[in-house]
Amino acid sequence: GSATELASLRLPRAAGTRPTIFFEEWPDPLVGGIGWVGDLIERLGGLDVFSELRSKRIANERRIDPIEVLA
Repeated sequence: GSATELASLRLPRAAGTRPTIFFEEWPDPLVGGIGWVGDLIERLGGLDVFSELRSKRIANERRIDPIEVLA
C-alpha cells in the first residue's frame, strides 16, 4: 500500500538527524509552506523549514523573504 511505498522513500540521514527542507511553491513572490508538501516532507523523515506556515491556506499568507531561506 501507499504507507509501504512512502517508507521506502525515506530520506537518507545520519542517526538522530533530520534534513531540513525548503519547498518553493512559487518563485516571485517567494511562497512556501504549503500544507500537503510539509506533511510529505515530514513523513519522509525531513523537517519542513517553514512548518509554521502550513496552517495558512492562502498563498499570499505564505510569502517568504528570501533572506529567511538563507538563514
